[in-house]
Amino acid sequence: MEMRVAATSDAKLSEDDLVAYLRTSVPDITKRRVSNWRAKRLLPAFDIPGGGAGRGRGRQASYWSQGERVIKQAVAVHEALSFHPRVEDAYWPLWLFGYEIDVEIARAKLLEEIALAREVLAEGEGSRESLHDYFFDKAFDLYAVLQAYDGDSVREVTFDQIELFVQTIANPAYRPDDPLSEEWQFVREHFLLPVLQEMVSNLPVDELRQLQQDYCYFIDGVRLLATFVDFPEEFPQKYWVAGNVGVFFVLFDLAFRRAGYGVLIDQHLPRLQLYIQQGVEM
Repeated sequence: MEMRVAATSDAKLSEDDLVAYLRTSVPDITKRRVSNWRAKRLLPAFDIPGGGAGRGRGRQASYWSQGERVIKQAVAVHEALSFHPRVEDAYWPLWLFGYEIDVEIARAKLLEEIALAREVLAEGEGSRESLHDYFFDKAFDLYAVLQAYDGDSVREVTFDQIELFVQTIANPAYRPDDPLSEEWQFVREHFLLPVLQEMVSNLPVDELRQLQQDYCYFIDGVRLLATFVDFPEEFPQKYWVAGNVGVFFVLFDLAFRRAGYGVLIDQHLPRLQLYIQQGVEM
């Protein structure tokens, strides 16, 4: 069942308050489940701790000071877990949507994705079949989701194109039969997964958060564009799509920034919604 976030003031919020709110849309939600989300850091920690209530009276309740923000995140957690039943699979898409997920958890999940891509191309595993298996979740299903809404506007990507892209960014020993174009040489120089993996491992926290912010700008642009093309702004697979698309967006964003395009990104990406609006009105 879809949950809507009420327009409330951002007053302090207790765990009991949060459970009561969620039950208006999900009657079977329990305090134990919400507590589990907080314990597993899908929700932020309380920032107003409860004090002692006196001898024999236990402790007073703890609170979040920004209640509306926590309600929005709890709604997103519930939606994400509807399509990512394993908590470990929900951290990454929630972080990409700008929710308060520990940045080191996000770093670890991104490194896992890079390691998985490299493992697929390891010696003895770099076959066409294994590449297809890996990109079935990353590309084919995403294509199917988009095609279901607007099949005429989605151009099919061939396996050979996927293979060229993957081999170019993931396999340092790859040598294509034909010389790479200038554009593919750029990809080869700046998008090699082993290089990006090391970058992500050593990236300062503020730069990792910048990648998150960039993706949020991108998502905001997608949401606006959806309003003009009859594509639902909110659709059930959004956290799954965000997780798959977000891996590549973040890596490309990082690569372009490290290639010297950070100033251009900072100048234009925050204006993406304005550019879309202007393009539609032309």
